[in-house]
Amino acid sequence: MIGLNKIWLNQVQLNRLYLNAPFPVYRKMTGGGSSGDGFPVLPGDVTRWHFGGLTNEMMAAMDDPRLEDADGKGRFLSFKNFAWGGMSGVGGYETNAEIYEFSPTSTNKIVADRVKHISYTFEVKGMVSGNDLSLRDGINTIYYSWKKDGIYTVDVDVLDPAGTLRLYNGYSHQKGTFTVRIFPSYPGALVFDGVDDCGVCDNFPILTKEKGYTVVALRSYLAESIGYLVYNGTSAKQSAFAFERSDSLDTWSWGINSSIRNSLPKLMSYQTSNSYNNNIISTGTAIEGDKLIRIASSGGYCNVAIWELVFLDHDATEEELTKIKDYFVKTYPWLFPDQAWTVVGKTNEDEDRATIANITGNGNDLVLYNLGFAEGSGYNEEGEYAGYLVTDGVDDRVVSRSFTLNKDWTIVGNWKMLQPEANKSSGIVKQNSLFIYNHVDGLNISINDAWNFFKLKDIRSVNAICSDGRIYLNDWTEIIDSKQQTVNESVGTLVIGILGNVYTSLAFKNLGIYNNQILSKDDCIKAYNYLQTLKAK
Repeated sequence: MIGLNKIWLNQVQLNRLYLNAPFPVYRKMTGGGSSGDGFPVLPGDVTRWHFGGLTNEMMAAMDDPRLEDADGKGRFLSFKNFAWGGMSGVGGYETNAEIYEFSPTSTNKIVADRVKHISYTFEVKGMVSGNDLSLRDGINTIYYSWKKDGIYTVDVDVLDPAGTLRLYNGYSHQKGTFTVRIFPSYPGALVFDGVDDCGVCDNFPILTKEKGYTVVALRSYLAESIGYLVYNGTSAKQSAFAFERSDSLDTWSWGINSSIRNSLPKLMSYQTSNSYNNNIISTGTAIEGDKLIRIASSGGYCNVAIWELVFLDHDATEEELTKIKDYFVKTYPWLFPDQAWTVVGKTNEDEDRATIANITGNGNDLVLYNLGFAEGSGYNEEGEYAGYLVTDGVDDRVVSRSFTLNKDWTIVGNWKMLQPEANKSSGIVKQNSLFIYNHVDGLNISINDAWNFFKLKDIRSVNAICSDGRIYLNDWTEIIDSKQQTVNESVGTLVIGILGNVYTSLAFKNLGIYNNQILSKDDCIKAYNYLQTLKAK
C-alpha cells in the first residue's frame, strides 16, 4: 500500500496519486520504532503516531481521515468530528482562517469573532509601496498597521468580548494584492477541541498489566480535561490501561489518582503498569479490550494539543524513556526551554503575587521585590500593557536564582522597555551572557561581552537573541551582532528592571531561555508563539 505524507488513501486517491501526483511517495517501514525520522530503535513492539507534516487541507479532503502508525504496521488512527480548522485540527489557529487573500476589490476579512485574549504571528507577502494593512475592531479602533512584507505578531490582550477583529486592506490608502498567512499556535501538533474530537484505532494490540506496557505522550492541555487522554479498551471499564483520567475512580483504576493528576507535567508524560511519571500507581482489575480510544471516554473529551503518542509492549526502562525524551527535544526544540516564565493569568491580588513560577517546573522562580502591586508597579490589568508585569524604575526588581548558561544559548520573550528620562545601565541582564540596557534612543545589547554593545536605535524590544550574534526584531527581521565574544559559560542570576543600584521601567510578559541550543529563525518563531500560549502556574 502506498501513502502520501504518511496518510493512507483510498483506491480513488491512490489512482490519482499514481497518475498525477508530483508528491513524494512513502512506503511502509518496519522495525521496533525506527521510522527514519530520528526516533530511536527500541526493543519489543512499538506503536507511534506522529502528527508532523499533516495539514488541515489534506485531512479535510479525505472521506475517512486517518493516519497509519509511523512504522507502517497497519495500525490506523481514524479521526472523528474534527473541523480541520481553527482549534479543531492540525496546528491550532486562533483565527477564523489560515490564509487571507487580498486584492484591490477586497476590503476587509474577519479574523476573529468575540475576542477577549488573542495572540498570533502571521506573514505578509506581496505588499508594495503605498499599500496598507490594518487590524481594527470594526472601523473605530486601530490596533496595528503594517505597510510592507514581513512577519508580525499581534498581541491584543483586552478587547470587548463582543468585539470582532478585522484585517483591512488599504483603509483610506491604496488597496493592494497580497497574502496574509497565519502561523499555527501548536505547529506539528493535532489539536482536539474538547467537545467531540477523538481518534480511534480498531486494531491496536492488546497490552496487559501482567506483561507490562508503556504509553508516552508529548502533549499540552489547553483547558481542564473531563475525559481520558488515552485508554486501551472497548469501554472505560474494559481497558488494559487508562492514561491521564480527569477524575479518580481508583476502585477500578489502572492509572493515577487525582492528586497526581492535578500536578501534570507540561509536555512529556508517561505511564507504565506500575508508575506514572515516576509516581507509584495501583493496578486495577479491569478486563482488557481490543481498541485504542484517544481523547474520548464515557466521561467526555479532552481539549489538548498532541505532538506524538508512543506505546511499548513492556514497562520502559529509564534508558528507553531518556532516548524518547532526547528525540522529543531534538525534534521539537522550541517546546523545551531550560528556564521559562510567564505572568499571564497573575493578578495583584494573588497570594503568590511576589513569585513568578518557572513553568518548566525546575523551581527556579522569579522573585519580585519592592513592587506596589498596582498599575505601574505590578500586574497591569488595563491599558496598553494589560497582561504585563510593569516595573516602576524606582526600586522594583525581579531576580532569579543562580543558574548556568553555556556558550550556546537562545533567549526568546515578550517584553518592552519603557521610555527612560536618561540612559539606564539596566534592563534584562544574565551576567556575562547577555546585557540589555534601556537607553533614551533605544536599546544597547551585548552578547557574551560586557564591554561591546550593539545599539538598536528607536527599538524598545526584540523577540529573540542567539549567542551566535543573531537578534530578531519585532517583525522578525534578522540583524547580526558580529562583535560578540565566546564565553564558555556564565553562572549567576537573571535580573530584570535592575542592575546594581540602577533601576529601569519595563513591561514584561514572558521569557524562555534555551541552554546549549542555538535555535533557527523558524524555531525561534515557534518558541515565541508557544510562550504566548502558556499561563502562570
